[in-house]
Amino acid sequence: MKKRDWKKVKLGEVVDVIMGQAPPGSSYNNEEKGLALIAGAADFGDVYPEPKKYTTESKRDTVEGDILMCIRATIGDLNWSDAVYSAGRGIAVLRTKQNVSRKYLWFWLTAKKDYFLSQGRGATFLQISKKDLTEVFFPLPPLAEQKAIAAQLDRADKLRQALAQSLKDYDRLLAASFLDMFGKGERKYSLADFCEINPKKSEVKGLDENLEVSFLPMGAVSEKGEIDLSTNKTIGEVYKGFTYFKEEDVLFAKITPCMENGKGAVVRGLTNGIGFGSTEFHVLRAKEEVTADWIYGVTASNRFRTIAAHNMKGSGGQKRVPLSFFSDYKVAKPRKEDLSRYTEIAADIKKQKALIQSAQQSAEDLFGSLLQAYFYEGK
Repeated sequence: MKKRDWKKVKLGEVVDVIMGQAPPGSSYNNEEKGLALIAGAADFGDVYPEPKKYTTESKRDTVEGDILMCIRATIGDLNWSDAVYSAGRGIAVLRTKQNVSRKYLWFWLTAKKDYFLSQGRGATFLQISKKDLTEVFFPLPPLAEQKAIAAQLDRADKLRQALAQSLKDYDRLLAASFLDMFGKGERKYSLADFCEINPKKSEVKGLDENLEVSFLPMGAVSEKGEIDLSTNKTIGEVYKGFTYFKEEDVLFAKITPCMENGKGAVVRGLTNGIGFGSTEFHVLRAKEEVTADWIYGVTASNRFRTIAAHNMKGSGGQKRVPLSFFSDYKVAKPRKEDLSRYTEIAADIKKQKALIQSAQQSAEDLFGSLLQAYFYEGK
């Protein structure tokens, strides 16, 4: 059957849409009493939920095989229900009826994410309603064709997911290598002993104001040590009001939640060796006895981030890691031979990740083209 001949029905006719409901606050606990609570996107994992709290008075339960969809803020994010959970008000539970393939529905929802996001309403945060889900038209080919489409999409999806997992494995390998080399020894030195913190921008004061430099807002720095160097500005545009850094410096996001999420990187490949960026970065410049990779490894470690989180100053969403923390944080002095070896390992892993990222982009493009071929409706 050709796509144009597929029957279209309202989603609510073939899928039960169950809106989550918040349990009483008094029922929440961390002792695993009752059901694990999926309140919203914060409890989503890559594929299955990663709940943080429990409730003894669930108002809406999921069953295994349900599709869980965020309906607030990060509208359209999906997880599979792999057990019975309590569904909070930040999610909708989609449960297929007869003649609907769950995986076919999953991929259709994936393709419609931007549409659902566009339907969001609200002043504090965007949210969609049950009607936004039940009234949308859903393409319904015969069940056998749904399963064939889902199988093809599933193969493409598994390829991109496998490549993404490979990248995570390399990140874990790098972290494990750092811990193995530098996680021992007496922590009696201040981290500030090994780096200059927030170098003065007066270093570049005499340069031509029309000289182009790299510009890195917070969004251009990832949680995995990667940077987006696609934006340049002139020194005259950024000298005032932005943070200065240069080649081989380490950026550390000091504000919540960017700090807790792991944003930071060694900056390499800067235009003319100079960069400016968000004022919410601390800049650490390695002294001669250490390397930028070591400084980044320290600041990217779970230990460092956890302790830093407990030492942030401020309130609410404006908490920041103070400059004094780098003096207070103690480390063991690294051996020169370990520093050299770690730099080699980090460089090798970066090369391998670059190859995987190229393959991953191809896999993402393939998956996207298949979604478009099956579900794009045109104008």
